[in-house]
Amino acid sequence: LRLSDLRETVSKNIRAVDANLNRLIQMREQGMARQSDVLQWQVKLKEYETAERELEYNVLMLLELWNNMLGYEEIIYHPAEIDLESYDEAIADFSSVTPEELEALLQENVTALQMYNPQIQNLDLTRDIVSKNYTMAKGNFLPNINLQFSYELEHDDKLDLSGDRNWNIAAVLSMPLFRGGANYTALRKARAEKRQVEYSTSAYEDFLITETRRLTRQLNTDAFRVERNRTSLEFTRENYTILHNLFEQGMVTSTELLDAETMLFAGESNLIAAYYDFIITKYELNKYTTSRGVK
Repeated sequence: LRLSDLRETVSKNIRAVDANLNRLIQMREQGMARQSDVLQWQVKLKEYETAERELEYNVLMLLELWNNMLGYEEIIYHPAEIDLESYDEAIADFSSVTPEELEALLQENVTALQMYNPQIQNLDLTRDIVSKNYTMAKGNFLPNINLQFSYELEHDDKLDLSGDRNWNIAAVLSMPLFRGGANYTALRKARAEKRQVEYSTSAYEDFLITETRRLTRQLNTDAFRVERNRTSLEFTRENYTILHNLFEQGMVTSTELLDAETMLFAGESNLIAAYYDFIITKYELNKYTTSRGVK
């Protein structure tokens, strides 16, 4: 989607450069422009056309790879387009976060991670399992008492406990004397597994918390970058419009207009990249804090 938006931007700039080139060719024929100016715009046009073709090939390659992963040999499915402007409200909210509000947001996301993230829940379940296995391994050293009894009724209408034919009770006490070596080996193994799981799960939990905090800060930075690039693009467009009008009046050179065109394309590309950086970071953060929905 990012490459598709860049391709549309390049296509738009190709049309603008082509119009300026035709205008410059007419001015050259009238003796109002130099051949070197025409060549500069022709080079810029070829650069845009090359970039457009590369973007088209990259988009096709990604679509072929995606459909192949879905099990199709041809390009059947295309990703749904994203309305970048629909994220403007979220971008404005995140870009205006104060340091105090950011710290509260960090804690909120970490809490959501610990409460709702399925990976964290699986870690807790794994720790419980190995802890119970360790407890069971220690229990193998305890004596076992097995009680067995049977009884019979001599009469159908009442219970008679007299006589020696009514109840047979047997109690067997067993001690793990001859299996102590095997039990000790199982205990050491269970304890080692318990320590290994505790260390590994604790390290992974710390990683998830660190990533959640990093992505939260990154989201704030990405939102600020979108706002900054949007403002920069507005100034760049205004500068291009002014220089284009002056060029039409013959008051600036084609080189100055070409520089403004290059700045305009860079500004548009940077804004698109900033939008998608924000969107990707938002999705990555939602992967950890599943309580926050993604639109």
